[in-house]
Amino acid sequence: RVVSLASTGHAMARGVPFSELKTDMKGQFTWTRYANSKLANILFARELARRYKDQGITAVSVHPGVVDTNLYKSAFSGVMGWMDKAKSWVYTGVEGGAKNQLWAATGKLGEKKGEVKSGEYYTPVGVAGQGTRVSGDMVLAGKLWEWTEHGLKGYEL
Repeated sequence: RVVSLASTGHAMARGVPFSELKTDMKGQFTWTRYANSKLANILFARELARRYKDQGITAVSVHPGVVDTNLYKSAFSGVMGWMDKAKSWVYTGVEGGAKNQLWAATGKLGEKKGEVKSGEYYTPVGVAGQGTRVSGDMVLAGKLWEWTEHGLKGYEL
């Protein structure tokens, strides 16, 4: 199984900025770059699942929830006093944040609710159908796969 770490933050992405991918993307806000990367993780898992469905590979992407990590400390440094007080209502601990990944890696495979379906994006824990229209765009997923393969030419083993 391949479990790709994504985020509901992917909803801020409008697509894949192919012309900027090999740049530092300094013209993009940090959260826009983050959203683009999480969208790419979802698209990767969907395309991997599509391309290798007959080879026994299960590929999914998951959102861990809002986990109490240093990511938010740097993102919200100016309001951390307030955030520290409020985070117990919003954030989950690292242990809780691992549950969706663990479920995706070990859960029963299948099409029913509570089962792991290859190509799906899950929010905690095991909730499907929460992706955006763009994150379900299989044409875009294929284009990203092809772009990546082209970019990796010459690095084959």
